[in-house]
Amino acid sequence: MKRTLSTGLLVAFLALSFAAQASAEKLGYYFDFQNKTTAPWVGGSYIESPAPVPPKGSSSVLGLQVAKDGNGYASLTDAGHDAVWMQAKFVPSANTMAIEFDATNVTNAGRLAPIIYVGADAPKTLYDFQLLGMPLENGPQHLQYEVSLKGISGAATNQFVNVAIGFMNLDRLTTTQVAGLDNIKVTIFDR
Repeated sequence: MKRTLSTGLLVAFLALSFAAQASAEKLGYYFDFQNKTTAPWVGGSYIESPAPVPPKGSSSVLGLQVAKDGNGYASLTDAGHDAVWMQAKFVPSANTMAIEFDATNVTNAGRLAPIIYVGADAPKTLYDFQLLGMPLENGPQHLQYEVSLKGISGAATNQFVNVAIGFMNLDRLTTTQVAGLDNIKVTIFDR
């Protein structure tokens, strides 16, 4: 009887230990912009012609807007850039990162296409990004992206990993185009 009880307690203890460890390995961040700030996100942009221009830490491309229903969201304004984005740094506490978010056309942004970047350094050109989803003329989108952090140099030493989400100007239009990003979820976990 004592042996069965002690074995049962040991099994229960080990199960709780493993469950606690598994839940500790998953870390999530959620940004719905209801707190009236875009922090920790900062804006960035890139213009390729006539000669490549390095990205600017341009806060003018990143803003905060409130829809008629009271929902706050981050807005990215493209006025002739090849790409605009918002970026933030995260500590890679595990080996995999999943990112999901909502993207929508706010004003004249039908020919903007969602792009994403995850890397040790901040993105430098449009070519650092991956196209994700369809042009916004196809309607609002809920997008998901998952990446292994094993090959990213900063991830191995628990330094920061940069995440950038934005839009590529497909037609190089110079008119003002505004796209919205909301409900950004960044989850870091072991796979």
